Amino acid sequence: MALKKVLTIAGSDTSAGAGMQADLKTFQELDTYGMVALTAIVTMDKDTWSHDVTPLPMDVFEKQLETALSIGPDAIKTGMLGTEEIIKRAGEVYEASNAQYFVVDPVMVCKGEDEVLNPGNTEAMIKYLLPKATVVAPNLFEAGQLSGLGKLNSIEDMKKAATIIFDKGAQHVIIKGGKALDQDNRMTYTMMVKHFIN
Repeated sequence: MALKKVLTIAGSDTSAGAGMQADLKTFQELDTYGMVALTAIVTMDKDTWSHDVTPLPMDVFEKQLETALSIGPDAIKTGMLGTEEIIKRAGEVYEASNAQYFVVDPVMVCKGEDEVLNPGNTEAMIKYLLPKATVVAPNLFEAGQLSGLGKLNSIEDMKKAATIIFDKGAQHVIIKGGKALDQDNRMTYTMMVKHFIN
């Protein structure tokens, strides 16, 4: 059987704990061939842990897409897209490709931070990505933003957010980050995830 090919459209995390580095490790573990169209480079101050995000020029991004699409991805995953222009382009790329699956990880903040990188990105994701998504996998913060509910504090909040995101066009919604809930809600979340997986 031919090796399945997956394109990640994402940023580079210099620590390799997230971003396209983490995606490529995951793809390899799942016996798939990973490709990258890099959107930005994320660096971190070693003293303050604050992040700097440096977007790549659009022409460089487009050349990467051209190369990856010539190989022919079977699936496309998004990570940190950074700008409304790239978000829109990611949706167009999926539609123009022969990829069967479109997985949207709607990255809005750097890990450990709660300030949206670009407020306009939320609406762009809702407009250009959610209606095409096979799976959208926001964390609690991102789910609150995409659903318009704000901070999610309970399992019921998560269910409401998932329903709203689903109604915006996503075929499947997986909200991550249940460990951030209080102890009682965390237990319910764990049971809910186990039920979903089984």
